[in-house]
Amino acid sequence: MAPYHQLSRMPPLQAQEREPPTTSYFRSFVMKLQYAATWVRFDNSFTVRQMASHMSNPGQQHWSALHHLMENLERYPSLRLEYRKGARAGKELSAYVDSDWGKEVETCKSISGQVAFFGMSPISYKSKKQQTIALSSAEAEYMAVSDLAK
Repeated sequence: MAPYHQLSRMPPLQAQEREPPTTSYFRSFVMKLQYAATWVRFDNSFTVRQMASHMSNPGQQHWSALHHLMENLERYPSLRLEYRKGARAGKELSAYVDSDWGKEVETCKSISGQVAFFGMSPISYKSKKQQTIALSSAEAEYMAVSDLAK
């Protein structure tokens, strides 16, 4: 799923219209992908976070995003975290942070992302919706940086 693609909420279905096994399968896949996005594949965490917010009522667009992500994981199995040992890795600590101002369409909240490296290896990653609504992109960036400093 491309970063600019937004998943929207589906209208609530009546009990007889919803297929419980379909919802539970979607929920099961997303929970497994959350584990992978946390520990192995940071590059998919934004997409997995988007899908996780729609676990209770997935629609066709959510299933197609899940299918696209599964194809991506199958197509590029070698993309994963690598922890290097030795002098080449370096011993400096560095961190990067960014925010997307007003990216969450339904709530107008910004999304922050941060990653910390020790040498060339990532040691921490976080992507989350900010608590408050930023009035400018500079304010969203400031909130993201202050969250990183905590």
